[in-house]
Order: sequence, then structure tokens, then C-alpha cells
Amino acid sequence: MTPFTIIFDELPEYLQYALSGDHSDQDWLDLLHRMAADIKRTGKSKIFVDASQVTMSTSVMLRYRIGVLTGELFGATTRIATLSRADDADQLWETVATNRGAIVRSGRDREKLLGWLNEVA
Repeated sequence: MTPFTIIFDELPEYLQYALSGDHSDQDWLDLLHRMAADIKRTGKSKIFVDASQVTMSTSVMLRYRIGVLTGELFGATTRIATLSRADDADQLWETVATNRGAIVRSGRDREKLLGWLNEVA
């Protein structure tokens, strides 16, 4: 089992989180709270999460919980793009978060996601 690692980078246009390793459910929930705190601290309203190097997939229930919490923490004030693992085609997190008012997008094409993230809202 490899440790769950988060590399944070504050870029001029957005905050970036590069994730790798194995995770627990709590790791994901803690990450969302950290992202909300970083948004407040920096005043930035765009987040890019690179989850392409996470070594295990998340359960359906965890994806649902993450979607609900994303809507609660960020609503329509933050844009969040998440780069998924190459073998992950599930969009449940995106659907649940969007249904709760969040502005999110997930996918496997980094350039398309960054283009969407940097669109003028």
C-alpha cells in the first residue's frame, strides 16, 4: 500500500492538487475541506485536481458523498476540474455535485479540462 500524497501548487490562475497513492474515504473528505480553506486563504475561485495517479478507484458511495460535500462547500462560487484515472469513466461525482449547484467537470483529457477551467464564467 502506497501512502496517499497531495502536492499543492498555487498557480496564477488556479489552485492545483496532484494526488497519488492509495486513499481512505477520509482522505477525500479532508481534501475537500483543505481545498475550501485554500480558496478562502488565497481568494482564487478555480481548482484543478489531478487524480490520474491515484492507485485505487473510489467506491460509488464515496463518489456520492464527495459530490454532496462539493456542492455544500463550493456551490456556484468555485470552478473545479478533476483529471480522472485513465480507466475511470464514472461521472457520478460530477453529476451529484452539479445537481447540488457546484460548477465541476471531470474527464481524462488534461488540456480540455484546463481550457474549461479557464473559460470566462
